[in-house]
Amino acid sequence: MKFTSINYLFPIAAALLLIILTACSNDSTSPELTEPPALPTDLTPVVIETQYFAVQDISDEDQYSNFKKVQQTALFGSTILQSEGAISLLNSFLALAPLLNVKPELIDNSWVWTFNLSGFLKEADVIYQTSANPPSVTITATPSGNNIEWEVKFTGLLGEVNVQDFVFITGTTANDFSSGEWRFFDPEGITAATAVYNWQIENETTKNAQFVITSFGDFSDISIDYKRSGPEFSLNFEPSTGNYARIFWNIETHSGWYEDYQTSRMCYTNFVNSECS
Repeated sequence: MKFTSINYLFPIAAALLLIILTACSNDSTSPELTEPPALPTDLTPVVIETQYFAVQDISDEDQYSNFKKVQQTALFGSTILQSEGAISLLNSFLALAPLLNVKPELIDNSWVWTFNLSGFLKEADVIYQTSANPPSVTITATPSGNNIEWEVKFTGLLGEVNVQDFVFITGTTANDFSSGEWRFFDPEGITAATAVYNWQIENETTKNAQFVITSFGDFSDISIDYKRSGPEFSLNFEPSTGNYARIFWNIETHSGWYEDYQTSRMCYTNFVNSECS
């Protein structure tokens, strides 16, 4: 089984950071220069917002086909970043988080959290009993002006690969996490990042994110770009093959359009198919 399944690599990356959120919050150190930075609560702070589509009771009649095409494409994009497997895995780790009480150490101007995961992954413990590398995670945060440099190392089994201090994730975030970038790596010998996620948040209704995939699960050489500006949204899939798909929708006017490399732009107004202006 190839390791880089999108239902495994990206979700476990998020889980490995989220597992220690509660542990960090238990640290009662008063605010001072040596206080550790906050840890991220979510590796994907900007995701494709699909609530609008969930509440629209639109039939499958032909006159609504263009809206339906936009809806399906938006839901597909959301699934890439938020699979059911991700939700299940995150819930499992979060349920265990209150049991952990690990405080960071200040080492060479970096904050370092080290977590021994033995006993917390029951299904994997049987495998780890025969492994020379019991599972552990080390997270390093290095403050640098208004930013924080991050590194996540993993020891143990990742898929079918047994690793020791493998650099699983690196990243740079603003101190308030309003912008940043995560870089994900594959233990199967690929030295360059296999996926890069970056985001910017201006306010609650103005934000954007990009997910560039080099080789990640079933996807390769594709850029996924998402933007929101008030009531207007756009989502572009741009593979290196040129087989693009692009959508736009407005949640106030209930209008939008779909286009791809084989199809001219198809528009709708108030959910009903319409001519494109």
